[in-house]
Amino acid sequence: MGKKSWVQFLFFLLICFQVAETQAQKVQKNFTLQWREPVEQTFTNGFQQTFLTFDDAFYGSDFPDLPTFYQILPVDIFYSRYEVRATDEQFADMTDAEVRLIPVDFHQKTIDYHVNSAYDRKTVYAQLTFLPIVETSPGHYRKLVSVTLEIEGKDAVTRKSLRGNVSQSVLASGQWYQFSLAKTGIYKVTYQDLTAMGMATPITSSQIAVFGNGGMMLSEENSDPRIDDLRELPLEMHDGGDGTFDNGDYFLFYGQSPHDVSYDSANQHFTHAYNIYSDFSYYFVTQTPGVGEKKRVQTVNNENLTENLTVQDFTYFDFFEEDVTNLCESGRTWLGDRYERTATRSRRRAIRRVRAGFPFAVRLLPPRCQISRFPSTKARSATLP
Repeated sequence: MGKKSWVQFLFFLLICFQVAETQAQKVQKNFTLQWREPVEQTFTNGFQQTFLTFDDAFYGSDFPDLPTFYQILPVDIFYSRYEVRATDEQFADMTDAEVRLIPVDFHQKTIDYHVNSAYDRKTVYAQLTFLPIVETSPGHYRKLVSVTLEIEGKDAVTRKSLRGNVSQSVLASGQWYQFSLAKTGIYKVTYQDLTAMGMATPITSSQIAVFGNGGMMLSEENSDPRIDDLRELPLEMHDGGDGTFDNGDYFLFYGQSPHDVSYDSANQHFTHAYNIYSDFSYYFVTQTPGVGEKKRVQTVNNENLTENLTVQDFTYFDFFEEDVTNLCESGRTWLGDRYERTATRSRRRAIRRVRAGFPFAVRLLPPRCQISRFPSTKARSATLP
């Protein structure tokens, strides 16, 4: 092999090693938690609460009463995901006093070590978080004191690719009309609704399209995927079959509230994220030809299907939250009713056809100021008579 060939070969190997390095970065490190005696916190309104704690604990997980481990790790590349392998986990028993501070709806069996990438002033880093408590059996818990983690970054992402792939918004061309909604559900839009918005007639049914992403808040984690334009929603069209959308016609679509509701499978309960910026989700409708795919709900012939499941009940979830008072007079924490002079308040929720004997749970959020540091949530369970 000639000198030139050797140079080319070595250059090829160098490129291969660089590509492999950018696609994966592995870190192995031991983490030790120094647990302390529970600490009592007094808030600005006089409310007091006792918390489990360890050195540099952070309070801001799905269970804000419990301490979360948080640490920034230096990395060279922004990765879209990480693989975390835990070895040599060392636990310690918890005292009765410590157990009494654990929410009744906390049932984590194994520790979920979560790592995500983030940018700060053009510097990339990784954030490691985990809640270091596990339930070994009902009412019995252990706390993590040390663990060795092997963290490997996967799928390197350039800053350019984080910006999305859409060159211009779907709203850049055509005639558009905006409407809003406050709750999640199936919505009916009539001919009168469209003409009241200002849509010109005649209206061709096949050209109607609705776009929107719901109104939930964007994730605060840079590594989470996000949509960089409006999505088109499938419609169920009812126009009498004549192709013209006129008096008496309507279409149905599924709209989402600005407040997100999700199910926590690990702890087996529903949670919600209240949108602190808007009380409404906004959607856009057009009949401009060539805009969108004009998506429609597809029908399925089920005449030959055999029934194999009968559903008679479902889990109902609702929440009541008002933004009335900001104790800190700053930040994003807003609260509702005050209980300084009133010990009790009544709230009515209309729930239809509730089956007797079914259990229910109520989660209460007491007033507090330093929500990012010392929040509090309590759950109470009961059975309907």
